[in-house]
Amino acid sequence: MNCPKCGTPSTGDNQFCINCGASLVQAPPPPEQQPVYTAPPAPQQPVYAPPPPSYQPAYAGMPMQVPKKKKHIGRWIALILLLAVVGGVGWFIGTLSLFGPKDLGVDYTMADFNNAMAKTGIKINFNNMSDAELEQFKADLKGKKLNIDDYNWEFTDYQHKTFALSPSEATALLNEIAPNFWWFDNLQVNILPDGTMEGSSTADIKRLKTDLFSDVADQIPIPLPDKVNIYSKGVVSITDNTLTGNPEKFNVGPVPLPDQFMTPDSVDTIASYSERIYTKIPGLEINSLGADADGNFAFDGVIPQSVTITPKS
Repeated sequence: MNCPKCGTPSTGDNQFCINCGASLVQAPPPPEQQPVYTAPPAPQQPVYAPPPPSYQPAYAGMPMQVPKKKKHIGRWIALILLLAVVGGVGWFIGTLSLFGPKDLGVDYTMADFNNAMAKTGIKINFNNMSDAELEQFKADLKGKKLNIDDYNWEFTDYQHKTFALSPSEATALLNEIAPNFWWFDNLQVNILPDGTMEGSSTADIKRLKTDLFSDVADQIPIPLPDKVNIYSKGVVSITDNTLTGNPEKFNVGPVPLPDQFMTPDSVDTIASYSERIYTKIPGLEINSLGADADGNFAFDGVIPQSVTITPKS
């Protein structure tokens, strides 16, 4: 290297110039001139994103829809009758209507029926018969049922009504107002002191299938008897034509409905089909129907005041 002061060449490890004596060791630059170390930037890691699918499923972009529960045919009949297969078809079906429906101890008179009709306000004109002629006509039938579809039905003069019927009056009304068209015989209804309701009758299964459940009757997996005795006990009410209940017991003949068929879903199914019994009347509006504090059936709703029935020509 050369001397930084006089330029004289220098060899070896001399620390001073042999010509002028200047120092040959270079002093470090002042701090402000020293380079500042900066770490190299870390390489950027790519953010992972899954590749787009090669196809779009058919439901892409569509809102999720909860599947609706499928209403099955009145399992209240079909499922209980499966016991017939297990317990012996002949004995089981024979006992369904052998001894008659359970007696709830509710008796009625024609005075109870007349009181009930007065409270409801309903007037029935059956083929222009007088009351006496109609009673004789019913007696002559000796329990023979008439086909609803063989008659013309006219419901008019709808009015809002609020009334309460005693168990005897309600039982009388249900048995006498349309006995030869009704799907239940020897029917009794009662209200126990705790507000629980009881119902007992002989159900005409053959006519129920024809008149109310013709759309689903062919879905019942096994043959059904023409008539069965039924008994139910529990809390039942109707609000805005919707039937709800919390049954404690439901017997078909002497056999109770098993607990696995008393689930809320099964009870809702029973109720949805049972609503057809009263919604068969066009324009009927039951705002509320249930037990009151006096042990009566309290009704509020809109009902026809005039019913005209004439045979089809």
